[in-house]
Amino acid sequence: MAKQTPAARVGEYEIMGLLGDGGQGKVCKALCVGDRPGVARNEIVALKIINLAAEPGDGNASFLQQADFLRSVSHPSIVRYRDSFCWAG
Repeated sequence: MAKQTPAARVGEYEIMGLLGDGGQGKVCKALCVGDRPGVARNEIVALKIINLAAEPGDGNASFLQQADFLRSVSHPSIVRYRDSFCWAG
């Protein structure tokens, strides 16, 4: 029987696969395996991972601005915002 490689983790999320990849980062399908505010355990989410090296200036500030904006948006054609965090891994 072949040994399975453990799934990659980012914070409380287990990466299940890549959904898209671009110059600023990637979007992955992920499973919430821990306790995060606004996200149910075992919920499948789209996880946006920013490449801070590709962000001009303070990439963290830009990411947090996007998160603040997404919190205020509610539309059936736009993915619902759930969570944001900075992770060094």
